[in-house]
Amino acid sequence: SGNTLYYAATVRDIAQRLQLKSDLQESEARYRGLFESAADAIVILQGATLVDCNPRALQMFGLASVDQLASRASFDFFPALQPNGKDSRAFSVEKLSAARAGAPQFFAWRHVKVDGTMFDAEVSLSTFKLGEQTFIQAIIRDITQRTQLEEALRLGELRYRSLFENAGD
Repeated sequence: SGNTLYYAATVRDIAQRLQLKSDLQESEARYRGLFESAADAIVILQGATLVDCNPRALQMFGLASVDQLASRASFDFFPALQPNGKDSRAFSVEKLSAARAGAPQFFAWRHVKVDGTMFDAEVSLSTFKLGEQTFIQAIIRDITQRTQLEEALRLGELRYRSLFENAGD
C-alpha cells in the first residue's frame, strides 16, 4: 500500500545549559545566604527608595518585613541633624551622590528606629549594576555600644585629669 512514514529528529546536547543553570542557582543561593546571614544590616536602594534588606536590617530598625521598609523613605530613619551638626537630608544626598558617581563612602551616621530610638552606626555605601539599573548597597554597623564606651572613657579621663590638676600635692 505504499504508506511509508518518515520521522525526522533533532538531538541537541543540553548538558552544558543544564550545568550553567545549576551553577547559577548555586551561586544565587550562596550570595543569598551571605546576604541573609550577615551580622551587619544590608539595605539596597534604588535612588532614594529602599528596595530590599537583610533580616539584620529589619531587626536593627525594628521592622517586621521588607514591605514595611519599602513603604518608607530612607529619610524616615534619620534625625533632623547628625551629631556633626549637618542636616541629615542634605548630608545623605551628598553621600548618595558621591556613591552614585563611583566613589565608595564610609562615614559615621545616626539612625532612628521605627519606635524613635536613636542609634549610632558606621555606614558604607557602594554601587552595583543589574542590567541597566544602578543600585546602592548600604552596609550599616550599629556602633552604639562602642560610642557609649568611648564616651564613658572620655568622661573618666576628664575626671582623672580634674582630680590630678586640682590635687594639693
